[in-house]
Amino acid sequence: MVTLAGEWWQSGTFWGAAAVIVAVLAAGSAVWATLRAANPKRRLLYRIYSRTPLLNPTASVPGGSLTVMHGTSALANPWVVEVELINAGRRDISASMFHNGESITLDLGVPIIALLHTETSSRTQRPPTAVVNGRVLAVPPCLLGKRHTATFSLLVDGDEPQLECLAPLTDVNVAEGRRPGSAAMTLAEVADAAIPAVVGFPMTGVFSQLMQGVLNRRRR
Repeated sequence: MVTLAGEWWQSGTFWGAAAVIVAVLAAGSAVWATLRAANPKRRLLYRIYSRTPLLNPTASVPGGSLTVMHGTSALANPWVVEVELINAGRRDISASMFHNGESITLDLGVPIIALLHTETSSRTQRPPTAVVNGRVLAVPPCLLGKRHTATFSLLVDGDEPQLECLAPLTDVNVAEGRRPGSAAMTLAEVADAAIPAVVGFPMTGVFSQLMQGVLNRRRR
């Protein structure tokens, strides 16, 4: 009767190779964690959070027409729009990072009638100041705290507002953020979610079992 060789996972060659793989992946994880801590990302997102038409041109009003006034002027197609600037990074964006002291400009494509309200999600920082110039909202150099959101409520008049952003910031990745309810993710958000999962995988699941197996073999 022929005696079969042991299972493949009992082979010394297998466990030697497994030890090398675990060591390489663990080293990669350590290097990535070190680089991530030493170079935290700065990322600014901008988006229209909400846009609400104040008049419905297809609706009929009993007894006459409905008009929205601003001062003494009637607005033809008014909207209330909420625009957000989101510091989605892991570090503050300071006023010194605004290149040559230039402002962030948010162009809605339609005339801005008034800045109604400004607020921030931070409990320790004041909301940034902003200046209306035609269809553009300009945000001068200011501190945008990490993981904080600044919201600007605007009254505009015209077609459905869109948003374009020009942000002259140094060492900051600027991108359009997802609208509420959107399932799509930006490339930066995908990378931020995927890289830690991929690099951290060696220390979980199957690889954690390999690590334990290597240690057990060394104790024998």
